[in-house]
Amino acid sequence: MAEEWLAATSKSEQDRIFKRTGVRWSELLRLRYWDPTRSIVVDGMHSLFLNLVKYHVEQVIGLREETKAVFPPATTEEMVEARKVWAGVPSESRLKKVKMPALLGLCAENEITLPETGGRRIKKSVLIDVMMVCLRSRFGILLMFLLQRNSQGDNEPNKHTEEMVDTTIPVDALPGDIDDATDEPDTNISCYQLIGKRELEQIQQDISNTVRPRWQSSPPTKLGTKGCGKLKADQWRTCIEFDIPVSLVKLWSGLRSDGSNGVDEQINRRRLKILESTMLLATALRWATSHRTSAKHAKEYMKYMCAYLASLRDLFPNTDLRTSHHTALFIGEMLLRFGPIHGWWMFPFERIIGLLQQFNTNCKMGG
Repeated sequence: MAEEWLAATSKSEQDRIFKRTGVRWSELLRLRYWDPTRSIVVDGMHSLFLNLVKYHVEQVIGLREETKAVFPPATTEEMVEARKVWAGVPSESRLKKVKMPALLGLCAENEITLPETGGRRIKKSVLIDVMMVCLRSRFGILLMFLLQRNSQGDNEPNKHTEEMVDTTIPVDALPGDIDDATDEPDTNISCYQLIGKRELEQIQQDISNTVRPRWQSSPPTKLGTKGCGKLKADQWRTCIEFDIPVSLVKLWSGLRSDGSNGVDEQINRRRLKILESTMLLATALRWATSHRTSAKHAKEYMKYMCAYLASLRDLFPNTDLRTSHHTALFIGEMLLRFGPIHGWWMFPFERIIGLLQQFNTNCKMGG
């Protein structure tokens, strides 16, 4: 197929071949020992730090500027009243009387995917529309009609209704029991505010107070805000190796479950799960970035990376894993094939590119 692409007589023909096969010609194919399926590496710098760690910190933990734009968690009393509305006949007029934090809490409990808002607060009318669409898709228009008739005081016996609706099942149990998995990515991964102002300030203070070796890059002290700018791979590496795990342990390791099911208890349980997920990722990367490698290093990396991905599936069952999550599963094999990751990741190449960019040129190819 690569030779077919090379023999093409025009660029448009090459484009058609590539679109059909996904294969182009490379001069490396002239080397008889070069196998493209075994000699191409997944760059650890981009795959692990600029993708996995960045995604985990910003999307899973929620340490990003948008956290200031979300509503504070609902109180236990607000969630109790909201659940009563949801368990009955949640018309638009009844949902409008529920406070915004409680509506977001209902969305989190019932795994309702919210639209992307670009970091701005979602409008209440938009949120209610999404919840009503979800409700109709779960129960169906006919079931909604029957429930509305029942709520309006229609006490006449209806044999068809009794046959179609099993009255032994409480209505408030239905949303959680219905499989609502979708192929669409969950654009609002965290409806609860897991990282509030207090947590963010504590993380920033920990970063500021940490004394580091001169060779280690420090994350920005304004991490989690727009003022921190775009982090480099070295900074993401420091975040997951030390700063984020240590700060989260200080903040969340003391949380305990009291067995209740209030909104505060649910938030605490989720925080502990995210803390465990963070430690799994940090441990996997520690094995991957060791200056030595062995069969044990590769095995331990794969064990913790698979456990980490499983934790993401548990935390966000309706969210698809990213391509970088998939490619990270090949690094264990590459540790055995190519040796320690320091010998083949892109850090040295990026430094050389940075040096070359400092040279003055006339901006003409070959000039």
